Amino acid sequence: MAEDGKIYERNAIVEWLRRNATSPVTRTRMGRRMIPAIQTKNTISTLIKSGAIEGEIAEAWQKKLEQEKRVKATRAEADGGDGEAMWQLGAWYSHGTNGLVKDSAQARAWYERSAATRDPMGLSCFGSCLLRGAGGPQNTSLGLVYITDGAHLGSNLGAYTLGKAFFHGKYGLPADSVQARFWLKKAVDKECKFTHLADTAEALAEEWLRAIE
Repeated sequence: MAEDGKIYERNAIVEWLRRNATSPVTRTRMGRRMIPAIQTKNTISTLIKSGAIEGEIAEAWQKKLEQEKRVKATRAEADGGDGEAMWQLGAWYSHGTNGLVKDSAQARAWYERSAATRDPMGLSCFGSCLLRGAGGPQNTSLGLVYITDGAHLGSNLGAYTLGKAFFHGKYGLPADSVQARFWLKKAVDKECKFTHLADTAEALAEEWLRAIE
């Protein structure tokens, strides 16, 4: 429930309030404070379980509950010190998936926690945030440290990012076709144990390799 007294789907109203300071219903000024409408949520769940509500709406609700359950379980694992679970939460926040609102600051915070456990994917993703200034201040020197650690531990994102940096001469590194080829091949030739590189990035890596060779 938002400050206008209306009940909304959380992700939708959070996204609205990021861009607006008004109620989407009354159009009057409204703050960002929200109260979980637990009774309403329970009523909806009861109606769906009883079969009173069916079809696409019921399916969407069930999917939402499954996402919440998955996020809750992953958060519990992350709070217990699981670095991969921390990385997973970061990825969900980064892309706004699994029912979580896209939030670069939250993504970076989880990636940083994951990196502290020496998780290869967390190291590479946190390093990428530092290089790009995503979700916080940019720090290319420290970003390269984390990216390199992740790449050496088997992250294909880390290998790709180093290859890209050497190919273009970015982040203070020189343009170096030998180094670029070494890291890009690791990223695309399935030499890395941890594969979390987007297909579009992999296609770019293959294109750059052809240009080098």
